[in-house]
Amino acid sequence: MASYKFKVSKAPFDDIGRGRIRIHNSRRDGAKRFTVFKISSGDRSFLASVLGHEDEADKILLDIDQRADLGVVENGSTELTLTRVGFCGRVRWYLSVPDPAVHVPAWLAVWSVALGALGLILGAISLAR
Repeated sequence: MASYKFKVSKAPFDDIGRGRIRIHNSRRDGAKRFTVFKISSGDRSFLASVLGHEDEADKILLDIDQRADLGVVENGSTELTLTRVGFCGRVRWYLSVPDPAVHVPAWLAVWSVALGALGLILGAISLAR
């Protein structure tokens, strides 16, 4: 968990609505691209996949929904806490990200695992009889 002061900028067009933010590599605590972080400011937070950028190290690129979630404005500055999430946090991000190219396959995977588990249980019950 690390806390930094950032200058808020607009996200690139390709990142809008995809649950991504861009933070300079020096502020990611050595995390690789696409690592999921919890981004928080006070009592407001959201999960995001983090990519880098080549601008100033104190710049963060957020889309309009993420800025609204944190209550920050473009060209303003804010103090944010970045926390790397574990497996459950990554799964929650996959299931809740607005981009259908991410959350639809994630939900299909969850249902596949659930139906597979149900099949195993029913198969074990039928073998036990």
